[in-house]
Amino acid sequence: VPLAWVNQPLFDYRCQFCNGVSKTLPCWPVSPEEPLEDLLNPIADASSISVQFNEYSQQPIIYPSMEKVLELASKEMTN
Repeated sequence: VPLAWVNQPLFDYRCQFCNGVSKTLPCWPVSPEEPLEDLLNPIADASSISVQFNEYSQQPIIYPSMEKVLELASKEMTN
């Protein structure tokens, strides 16, 4: 049963994974009466959840370039 939903990018603006980061994420209720289009929560009465991303490596984990993603996807499509 869904209780709430959150939105958090796993990679930052430098394409680096959120490695060793703690965040507090606002939660929005899941309800058939309230459409999901209302993303701003102007009343600021949202519950929140705290998460911590473990540190997997001392080196940054970088999201691959779009060219690399497309290259690997085309290889997978041919297999």
